[in-house]
Amino acid sequence: MDYREQFAVILRGLTEADAIPVQIHCVHGKDRTGLAAAPVLQALGVPRRIILEDYLLSNTFWESETNRLSLLATIASLFRTPREEVRSLMEARPEYLNAAFEAADKKSTVPLITTFERD
Repeated sequence: MDYREQFAVILRGLTEADAIPVQIHCVHGKDRTGLAAAPVLQALGVPRRIILEDYLLSNTFWESETNRLSLLATIASLFRTPREEVRSLMEARPEYLNAAFEAADKKSTVPLITTFERD
C-alpha cells in the first residue's frame, strides 16, 4: 500500500498557521500513525534514535493485548499459524521504521521530511 499522498497531506497541513495544535492518533500508534509522526519529529530536530524509542512505546502499552490476541489467533488456526507470525503483524518493530527511513533516504540525499514534502 502506498500512503505517500496521505502523508503529504498531513505534513502540508502542519505548515498552515491555524493547524497547530494537532493530534495524530490511532488505536495502536504504529503503522501509519507511527510513520506519520516520524517525519514530523525529525523536522522538529528530534534524533532518529529518540523517534525510534517513541515509535516502540506502542509495544509497552499493548503487550498484554498482543499476547492475548496472538495466542487466540494461533489457537483459532489450530496451531498452523505460529504465534510469532501473528505478533509480527501486531508489534511496532525497529526494522519497520528503519525501512521507512532507509526508503526515504535512498530516494533522496535529504532527510525523510524533505522527501515527504516533495512527494
